[in-house]
Amino acid sequence: MSGRAITASKLTFRYPSGEIALAGIDIDIGYGESVGLVGPNGAGKTTLFLCLTGVLRPENGSAYVCGLDVRDPSERKLLPEKLGLLFQNSDDQLFNTTVFD
Repeated sequence: MSGRAITASKLTFRYPSGEIALAGIDIDIGYGESVGLVGPNGAGKTTLFLCLTGVLRPENGSAYVCGLDVRDPSERKLLPEKLGLLFQNSDDQLFNTTVFD
């Protein structure tokens, strides 16, 4: 398969508390590429993945996973057919966050 597996442009996300977790993220990953995402606690790694999997709605910017627009509700519903997300700690405080449908 050729093309882009994940693309994001100017992706931003702000938590309801006002904390900016992502500010203008640009990413472009092709099918078959191996990429590592590293950074300290609180850098936005998990928030980025939550936006890319459709759990959180980006405030601005665009993001596509396997050609699906994560901001489009009808396309977002198809994301589980393409990818999954496994939490390190399933009892994390994340679930106290507003999640959109």
